[in-house]
Formats: sequence, C-alpha cells, structure tokens
Amino acid sequence: MEEEIIQNSVQIIALGTLSMVTVIGGILFFIILYQKKVHKAEQEKKELENEYQKGLLSSFIETQEKERQRIAADLHDGVGASLSGIKLMLNQLKPQNDTEKEALTECTTAIQNTASNVRGISHNLLPPSLQTLGLAKVLERMAKNYTSDELSVDFSATLATKIDQKTELALFRIAQELINNTIKHAEATEVSIELKGNEDFFHFEYADNGKGFEVKAADGLGLRNIKSRVQMIEGELNFFSEAKVKNGLTIKVAKHG
Repeated sequence: MEEEIIQNSVQIIALGTLSMVTVIGGILFFIILYQKKVHKAEQEKKELENEYQKGLLSSFIETQEKERQRIAADLHDGVGASLSGIKLMLNQLKPQNDTEKEALTECTTAIQNTASNVRGISHNLLPPSLQTLGLAKVLERMAKNYTSDELSVDFSATLATKIDQKTELALFRIAQELINNTIKHAEATEVSIELKGNEDFFHFEYADNGKGFEVKAADGLGLRNIKSRVQMIEGELNFFSEAKVKNGLTIKVAKHG
C-alpha cells in the first residue's frame, strides 16, 4: 500500500514537473516569438524611416538643382542679355575727346568682364556641357580652369562606359565642393582627381596635399552636402585626413553593381 502511495506521488510529481516544463516552454516560446515580432517591427520601422529620409533628401536635392537652374537661366537670359544691350548702346556713342574715349573704353571693358563673370557663375550653377560632353570632359575643364601658379590640379579618367546622369551631377557637385574647400581652407598646392568606371562600378577619388582636418570633428555644411549626395546615389564614401600630421585630404566615392 505504501509503495502504491509512493508510486502515485512520483507520478503526480512527474506530471506536475512535465506540466510546469510545458508551461514554461510555452511562455518562453511566446516571449521569443514576441521579441522576433518586435525586432521585425523595429527593422521595418527603421527601413521606412530610411526610405522616408532618402525621399526627403532626394526631394531637397532636386529642389536645390531646380533653383540652381532657375538662377542660372535668370543670370544668362536676364543679366547677361542686359549687359549685352548696354554694351551695344555704348558702342553707338561717339566720344568727343580722349577723356571720353578712355571712359568709354573702361566702361566697355568693365561690362565685358562682368558678362564673363556672369557666364562663369551661370555655368558653375548648371554646367550645360555636362549633358553633352559628360562628366570626364567637364572635370577635365574644371581642372584646367582652377590650375594656377599657386595650385596645380591634375585630372585623369578611365571610363569604359558612360555614368548615368544623376550620378554624374552628384559627382560634379562633390568635385565643386571639394575644390572650393581646398582653395578656401586647405592651403594646398596640389590636387588630383581620378575617375574610373565600367559596367559594374565607378570610383571617384579626390586628394590634396593641404593641412588636412580631423574627420571625426568635421561636420560642416559642405561635408553634409557631400554625404547627402553620396547617399542619394547609394554610393560608399570614405574620408582620409588628419590635421596633426598635415597629410592632406583624400576622399573616395564608389558604387558597385
């Protein structure tokens, strides 16, 4: 009798333990399932936020480019045309003495210089040759235009295929931003720009021998614009610079596939 009671007790304990293990297992299963759902929801939320931010970024850059286009057109068609008209009117004047001739010559020269500056600003805002000649030719011209006694700008390109228009515009703006920053802040004497690409990838590299800067501490508007444009074309961005050793700046932008 006593053995039967012990046996029943063991069975009850075993059943209770099994039930407890089953309940705990069920609870753990639902906890894990809940955590997976939460993690999945967080991932989906993050992806949606990234897509939203990317959409905002694209809209902002599109708006920026349209505004550049409008200003460039206003400068070319408005200010440029007005300057040409003034020049024509001045050419019709008939100076009566040397003083008037000298004044007229100075005015004509000033107008020509102003018109040339307006064209330069207009082309920088929206280079008309980017669509017709492509990025490589435009960057080659940019290198020649910025080369002076104080700064040597070298450009090389190896392109097996044409880069899409959106990427070309982004890389052109990045090159503009970088060379302007070099001239304003870097105290550099040499700049090199390299562009390589084929059907599977492109690689853009910009380097100067200036004083450099601390990448971790740098967060200016120019740098944010560069990051935004690289993000918009879904490229990879790498900075190499260190102010302490004054080893200049190297920036690489790449995209695969």
